[in-house]
Amino acid sequence: MLFKTPELMQHCQKILFVTAPLLTRLRRARRRDNLSYRQILRRFKAQRNLLKEYKKTGIPLLIIKNK
Repeated sequence: MLFKTPELMQHCQKILFVTAPLLTRLRRARRRDNLSYRQILRRFKAQRNLLKEYKKTGIPLLIIKNK
């Protein structure tokens, strides 16, 4: 998570934030990480405020909607 590394953030001119539908992310994570759905959903819950954190940085955001 980039916002937790201020040393890197100071070199960023923009932040690319990629979103995708929940079911797409769930399917991809399951295939990639071979975790249970419960573990994946816990991970998603922990990451749910990332966009808000990146907005706080003041660095311009480019949001990409992936399908």
